[in-house]
Amino acid sequence: MPELNGTQVEKCSNCGADMIYSPKHRALFCPYCDSVKEIKLEKPKYKDFFANAKEGYVAGSDVKYHCPNCDGLVGLTGFTTSLKCPFCGATNVIKLEELKGLKPDSVLPFLIAKEEAVECGRRWLKKKIFAPRKAKKMFDPKEMKGIYIPSFIFNADTFSKYDGRFGEEYQVQVKRGDQIVTETRVRWYNVSGTISKDFAHIIVEASSQTTQKQINKINSFDVENLEQYNKAFLAGYEAERYSQTLTDSCNVAKDIMEDKIRKAIIAQYNPDRIDYLNVHTTYNSITYQYSLLPIWQSEFSYKQKIYNFIVNGRSGASTGKAPVSPLRVLIAVFLGLCAIAAVLVPIIYYMLTD
Repeated sequence: MPELNGTQVEKCSNCGADMIYSPKHRALFCPYCDSVKEIKLEKPKYKDFFANAKEGYVAGSDVKYHCPNCDGLVGLTGFTTSLKCPFCGATNVIKLEELKGLKPDSVLPFLIAKEEAVECGRRWLKKKIFAPRKAKKMFDPKEMKGIYIPSFIFNADTFSKYDGRFGEEYQVQVKRGDQIVTETRVRWYNVSGTISKDFAHIIVEASSQTTQKQINKINSFDVENLEQYNKAFLAGYEAERYSQTLTDSCNVAKDIMEDKIRKAIIAQYNPDRIDYLNVHTTYNSITYQYSLLPIWQSEFSYKQKIYNFIVNGRSGASTGKAPVSPLRVLIAVFLGLCAIAAVLVPIIYYMLTD
C-alpha cells in the first residue's frame, strides 16, 4: 500500500483544536472555543469540455498516510479524498496535487446541519404511506455521515433536426349489425423541423456511493451558488473523488438533454399517438465543472433489517429504502378494488336492466 506525503487538517489559531465547516456560520468553526474563521469565497468558472476530455478515468486505490494531528497510520481505500482519522477524529484532506487526473473546480457547501438532516429523514419516512407506523416511531438513524460526492455539471447549446410520424385520434360512429358503435381512429401526419435549446446546470453524479437515480430524486441542488473549491469546506466531512470519466459523464448529460429535446418537440404538436420520432442533435459549446455536492448519508434498522437513506445537504430533500407493511398494502389494494367496484357496478347493472 503506497504512502502519501501528507494531508491537511484545519487548526484553530486560537486554541489549536481541529476546526470544522459549520453550515450555521458558513465558515470554519471551533467547537471548543467558538472561534470562527471566514473562508475566502470566489465564484468558479466553467471549463471547455473538449480541452479536458482526455484526462480520463483515474482508478481508486488503497493508500496510507500519517495523520498530521496524531501521527497515526491511516488507510484510505477506493475514491475517498477526505476522511476522519479513526484514532483522533481529525478530518484529513488529501493534498490534491498528489493525485493524478482532474481536480475539483467547485464545491457546494453544506447548509443543512446534522441535526436538521435527521429531522429531514424523519419527515421523509413519515410520508411513506406503506411504511409501518412502528418503524416511523422507532426511527433512530445511526451516525449521520456528511459526504461531498463528486459530480460533473454541464452546460451546452444544442441544435436538433427531427422527423417523425404523429397521430391525432378522432371518433366515428359505425353500424355493426343492429347497433351503432363509436370507433376511435387515427389520422396520421408527418412532422419535421429544427429546434434549438440551451441547457444549463445538468448534474451528472460520478460517485461510487450513489446512483444517478438517487441524485435525481433529491436533485434540488442550487448549483448557481457553487463556490470555488477550497479544502476548508471539507473540514469535518468526508469527500470522494470521481469514479466515472468526464467523457462518460458527458454522455449521460447528453442523454438527459436528448430526453428534454424530444419532450419539447412532442409538446409543440401535442399528438395523441407517436409512430416514430428521429432526432439528430449537434452539441455546441459544451462546458463543465467538476464539483463536490453535499449529502448526508445514514441508515436505520427495523426488525433486524438495515435501511439506507440520503439527505440533500442544501435543501433537505430525502430518499432511500423504507420498510413496507403488508397490511397497509393489502388495505390499499382493497380500497382500490372498492373504488373500481363503485364505478363498474352501476354500469353493469344499467347494461343488464336496459
